[in-house]
Amino acid sequence: MVLEYLDGVRPLPALDRGAAERVDPRVFGSLARMHAAGPVHGDLRGENVLVMDGVPHFIDATSVDPGVVADARAYDLACALGSLTPHVGARTAVGAALAHYDPAALRRAEAFLRFATLRPDLAFDGRAVRGEIERATAVE
Repeated sequence: MVLEYLDGVRPLPALDRGAAERVDPRVFGSLARMHAAGPVHGDLRGENVLVMDGVPHFIDATSVDPGVVADARAYDLACALGSLTPHVGARTAVGAALAHYDPAALRRAEAFLRFATLRPDLAFDGRAVRGEIERATAVE
């Protein structure tokens, strides 16, 4: 957690494709570390991911009822996929998420994708993300 002013930051939606592809794995890595430490975001969207020198910083987290933390983590992951997919594509976003989350976590996030697509601040192809999750997590 950073409790200081960050100079020179850009919100995730302001990044070009190349910068978004470079920061994509770091967003999921930072989100996974946050989840492993206990907190959840609860309102993850591109504008709440500020990037400075290639490092993502999450802002505007909300409080989450302790009884729904597992669902809130899955929703965070679904929203991260929704925030990054328009910039890097579904396959790249899902691949980056799989580098930090196990397949079960992605399948759980898949259940929240329909809800995430209803958010006016997330414009992404939920079907493409679901398809990539199914492809990437299929048991052979």
